[in-house]
Amino acid sequence: MVIRNALRTSASHKFGHRSRSLCLAIIVCASLSLVAASVTAQAPAKNPPENKAAAAAEKKAAPAPANAAPAAATTAPAAKKEAPKAPAASPGTANPSAANPAGTAPPADGAAPGTAPAEAVVAPPPPAPGFVVINVDMEGLSAVVGGEVHGLKIGANRFELPAGDAVIEVQDKKGKSIKKETVTVNSGKDTDIKIVMTGKLVVRTAEGMTVKLDGKAVKAESGAASATVKGGKHSVVVTQPGRVGVKSNIDVIAGRTHTINPSLATFSPGNENLAWAGVLGGGALILAAVLMERFADATSFGGDTTRWVMVGAGVAGFASGTIMMKDIYKKEANPPVKDGKLPMQVTRAKSATANLAAR
Repeated sequence: MVIRNALRTSASHKFGHRSRSLCLAIIVCASLSLVAASVTAQAPAKNPPENKAAAAAEKKAAPAPANAAPAAATTAPAAKKEAPKAPAASPGTANPSAANPAGTAPPADGAAPGTAPAEAVVAPPPPAPGFVVINVDMEGLSAVVGGEVHGLKIGANRFELPAGDAVIEVQDKKGKSIKKETVTVNSGKDTDIKIVMTGKLVVRTAEGMTVKLDGKAVKAESGAASATVKGGKHSVVVTQPGRVGVKSNIDVIAGRTHTINPSLATFSPGNENLAWAGVLGGGALILAAVLMERFADATSFGGDTTRWVMVGAGVAGFASGTIMMKDIYKKEANPPVKDGKLPMQVTRAKSATANLAAR
C-alpha cells in the first residue's frame, strides 16, 4: 500500500528527476525491510541440542497443573511419537556418534575418523628343527655338521639342525674327506644317513682248515670263518694239513658280502715209501747182525766183519728213513703256501639302503 501511494504521489506531482530517484530508493528500502521481517517471522527458533535436552528434562520434572491434566493426557501420545532428532551435521563433516559408537574407544591420534585401528602384524613362528641321524659301521670316523666337527661312534649318531638344506661331510682318522653331500632336513623329522665303510668276508672251511686275514687267524664256526673289514685290498691265506695252501689278495667292496669257497690241491711232501724202506731195512740189518752174533759160528758168514757191516748199514738205513719220515710229517703239518686265486662270489649286503656309501 505504501509503495502504491508513493508511486501515485510521484506521478501526480510530477517531481523532478532527482525527486523521482529519491522516491525510488525509499521504495526499495521499504520493500527490503518488509521481506526481512517476513523471513524472520517464519523461521523457527533453533536451540542448541543441550538446551533442548535441558528443556525436555525440566518439562518432565515440572508438575502439571490440575486443570491441564486432560490436555497433557491428550498430547502425550503425540509426544511419544516424535523422537528427538539429532542435530544435522554440516556438509563435509562426519557424524561423531557414527564414527564412535557407544562402548568403542575413540580413534588413535593420526587415524582417520570412522576407520578401524590397524592390527599389529605378528611374525609367524620359526619352523621346528629337524634331526640328522648318521649311522656308521666302523670306529675312528668324524662328521662336520653345522660347521662343527663331531666324533662318530659305531651305530646311530643324532644331531639337531634347523629345517632346510644342510651339508654333511664324513672324514676318516686323518681328516680326509670320505663323502660330502647336501641333504634336506625336514622339520620335526629324522633324516637318515648311512655311511658304509666295511664289507663282509666269509670263507667256507673244511676239516682242519685254517684262515688268516691280514696275518691274523680268523676262527671258523659252523664251517665258515667270517670277518667284517674295511673296504679295500686284504690278504687272505687258507691252509690245510696235507694240502697246498693258497695266498690271495682280495678287493673288498664296502657294503658287499664276499664268499670264498677254497679248493686246495693235495700236498706230496716226498717219497714216503723210501723213508719207510730205510727205517724197516735198517732195522732188519741190525736185527740180523744181532742174531748172527748170538746163534751163528764166529767164522761163518764172513765172521765179525760181516756182522759189523750189517750193523752199520742197518743203522744208516734206519737213521736215514727216520729223518726222511720226520721231514715228511713236518711238511704235512705245515704245507707250503703258494700265491694263487681263490674262487669268490660277491653279493650285495642285506642291510638297509645307504644314503652315502664309501667305496
